Amino acid sequence: MPFSAEGWPVTPAGLRRLMRDFGRAWGVRVYAVLPGGGLALGKPPCKTPECDACRAARRLAVNEALRWGEPSVEFCPSRRLLWAVPVMRNQELLGGIVCEAVEGRVFPADPATPPLDVRGACAALLRMAEARNLANAALNRTVVAIHFHAGRRLDVLKSFCLELGVTLSRTAVEAGGNPAPLLGEQFEHMTALAAMDSEEELLAWLGALLSRVLDSLAALGAPGPHAACQRALAHMRRHFSGPLTRGDAARAAGVSVSHLSRLFRRHAGCGFAEMLIRMRVNKARELLARTDKELCLVALECGFADQSHFQNVFRRATGETPGRYRAARRGVGTNLQSSGR
Repeated sequence: MPFSAEGWPVTPAGLRRLMRDFGRAWGVRVYAVLPGGGLALGKPPCKTPECDACRAARRLAVNEALRWGEPSVEFCPSRRLLWAVPVMRNQELLGGIVCEAVEGRVFPADPATPPLDVRGACAALLRMAEARNLANAALNRTVVAIHFHAGRRLDVLKSFCLELGVTLSRTAVEAGGNPAPLLGEQFEHMTALAAMDSEEELLAWLGALLSRVLDSLAALGAPGPHAACQRALAHMRRHFSGPLTRGDAARAAGVSVSHLSRLFRRHAGCGFAEMLIRMRVNKARELLARTDKELCLVALECGFADQSHFQNVFRRATGETPGRYRAARRGVGTNLQSSGR
């Protein structure tokens, strides 16, 4: 069946031109594949391109590029080197563009023959894909930065993703994004993050997060009825660590207390008190995952009256005590000290 490129941000003819031009520029074979590694457009030079081993090698090249945010060189059973970029639509993997070169091009037997600059070819392939919106540039850059700072430790990767999720959601709402999908379901998203046990799951979670944020910002138009709600939320984020009332938020938004309550229910999906608890608990999540502060200090910094109140509210919101939440995010054993746990 002919490749239709349905969903791809380029036509088959346009994709052929891109692959032809890149192949000529770097002297490599270029073709497009489906998510499972099967051929979509173009043809590798090996005699059995649709054998299981070749498909697995192409799938690995695409998945590793998706995992690390940049092309990763893999070996094909036919003694060729493969590297790829994933083709994305938001967080959905549509397929990939694969390049390959014979081993002799990279490791020439003749010392006088210049080797292929694989690093340069990988970087050029990524730039080409991002420039034509084939790859998710925001996701690629984010993944690279997170891996650079966190390494391979899953608990540290989770902490980075947690902080990024909270920060992006807050920023999007401050920019005018609808708070309901960004803040209203934040607890569920954070709970899902805590249960993940692989980098692939983390990547899918991060892609979905970026899609929610970008979709929310893309839907922005002229200030609507929820502009007052956004002003109230911004005021709450600045002052949630101290005494804060519904009247304070209403005055900051320029509306009455009753009107603010209606706006919150309509645009944030919850009331003022519940939103205030969410903000305080989210901040507590950050501090528990990233710092060694005593629970009493975390409670005070997040606006709770005392440690006992903090523990009760946190447990109702997350299903875990603060101490167990911290231990689970740090890979600590479950033998917790009794104080504050």
